[in-house]
Amino acid sequence: MNALAWSKCVRTGRLFGTSWMLTAALVGGCQAERPSDRVDPYSEPGPATLNDPGVSPRTLLEFTDQVNQSLADRIPTITEIRSAPQKVVLAGGAITNRTRTPSNDFLAVRSKIFSTMVNSNVAQHAIILDNIEDMDEQVNRYAQQGGPDRLDEGGGGGGLASARYDPAIVYILNGEFSEISRAAGRDSTYIFNWKLVSLKTSQVVYADTVTSTQTRTR
Repeated sequence: MNALAWSKCVRTGRLFGTSWMLTAALVGGCQAERPSDRVDPYSEPGPATLNDPGVSPRTLLEFTDQVNQSLADRIPTITEIRSAPQKVVLAGGAITNRTRTPSNDFLAVRSKIFSTMVNSNVAQHAIILDNIEDMDEQVNRYAQQGGPDRLDEGGGGGGLASARYDPAIVYILNGEFSEISRAAGRDSTYIFNWKLVSLKTSQVVYADTVTSTQTRTR
């Protein structure tokens, strides 16, 4: 027990003035001083994480936060989106991973970005779709008109699809993650790119690049 914790326990005990209450206060107060089992994901990575060949979780989270802020700031100002006669459609696109980091990490990043957009001012300007393939599967599972009970695992599908939109109002958010590696993989520079592309014209209407470096001791 550190000095601060002991001091707090003693003061709590004096407040009650009886031996059994002193004991209870000591136990309760000291338990409150135990460090939390939760670890701040933004804290400095430990040696094991730092020496992993993949990008650190802290870097991924900071990158995600930066992209979220950029999307919230920029999307409402994009002329094609601001002047559209109706809400545009913003959908998740391809993720290209050219790093030694597992691709599932970047899928988690994309999911976090889309969850944040749904709860930001971006939703005032866009219908946000995360993964349309998953939605197609769920439409076929649960929304077949005149089909069998979709809770019946043996039921067949009829090829229904979720709603489709005019390509003129659809924009795809693509991610590209690259790594420049030196010193036998100990020094890495990560380049994270996001691009919002018009489905109809292939025009890039928004792009953001975040870079980060990571040095390993072995």
